Amino acid sequence: MAPRERSRLTWRQILTFAAVAAGAIVALCLILLKSTPEVARRTAAMGADPAAAARFEEQVINQVGNVLLDKSRATRLDMEVTEEMVNAQIVQMAALEERAGKSVPPALRDLRVGFEPGQIVLVTRIGRGLTSVTVSQRLGVALDSDGRLRIENAGTRAGALPLPGSVMDYARRAVAAQRDRLAAARADDKTVAVWRFLGDALEGRPIPLGEGRKRIRLDTVEVEQGVLRVRGHRADKAGQ
Repeated sequence: MAPRERSRLTWRQILTFAAVAAGAIVALCLILLKSTPEVARRTAAMGADPAAAARFEEQVINQVGNVLLDKSRATRLDMEVTEEMVNAQIVQMAALEERAGKSVPPALRDLRVGFEPGQIVLVTRIGRGLTSVTVSQRLGVALDSDGRLRIENAGTRAGALPLPGSVMDYARRAVAAQRDRLAAARADDKTVAVWRFLGDALEGRPIPLGEGRKRIRLDTVEVEQGVLRVRGHRADKAGQ
């Protein structure tokens, strides 16, 4: 009888240990799922900022336009983009849409962009209240042989929990729908261009600066915490 008692006690211990381990794993997953990455905490506070939005207009959109319009091709692109500038522009565009009575999907309204060493990070929230989760998409940056910016998937996370890249499909579809709707409605070209840039980035397509044969060839792209630096020059496609 004694050996059987010891055997039953051993199985109880194993089952207890397994239950505790399973509970710990579930608790750990919940902690990771509900945690907020530092880049999300940093960019969440970046809301409406007219001065930062104006800097985006002047130092990004206008500078690209000046390089493309200079027929002498002497104007160089030397652009420094901060998180504050990008996120102020996103918030401003969403606010303009809502003031015009147009619905903006929550995933886009809450979208923020962060710059980390070597990576661009797109952050948004999915769900509300207790079910809300911070989802982040990390994107590596590189230049292709034509000097176009290429964005590469570097991992998707819900909180701190790694997830399949397909989790960001909703954001990709929402950005694409917003881009197409604005283009069909003949919205401001600059606004459409920003949404097109976001859509191309999420979909992994090379991103040219310019339209038609007028193009800017990028020489360098550097991403540091909080800032993206881009340098390039006008190099039109053959036939221009």
